[in-house]
Amino acid sequence: MARWYAPMFVFDSREQARRPDEPVILYQVTRLAGCDDDRIELTYGYLFRDDGGYVESDLCGDSHPGDNQYLRLSLRYDPVEGSVSLDSLWAWGFAWPRNVLRFGDGHHPAIFLSAGKHHPYFDTRADGHGSPYSSWG
Repeated sequence: MARWYAPMFVFDSREQARRPDEPVILYQVTRLAGCDDDRIELTYGYLFRDDGGYVESDLCGDSHPGDNQYLRLSLRYDPVEGSVSLDSLWAWGFAWPRNVLRFGDGHHPAIFLSAGKHHPYFDTRADGHGSPYSSWG
């Protein structure tokens, strides 16, 4: 299940703080509520050795060692069919199905990451621009 929904990362054209083997992806699966509940939470953490800072800042770009981000998926298990389906996905200020989200191969959420800070988006709105998550720079 975790491999089926693993995110597909698309990096900003200015990405400067990524090593060839990054991000390192971890996940945790948690059954929600009681034994009769069919909801499952799947959280992916993705890690980078360095946070490259805000690439648009000429002064102090807020770079630092270590960077971690995460995505949270809500899944529903159907015991009769033996299947799992995606109900929702949350990444910072974006939430699917409220916001449009692309899927690779129909099941891998496409997550677009800002340069340096690795902030998640559901599209290319931040490519080549400052991160709207803050007013830095």
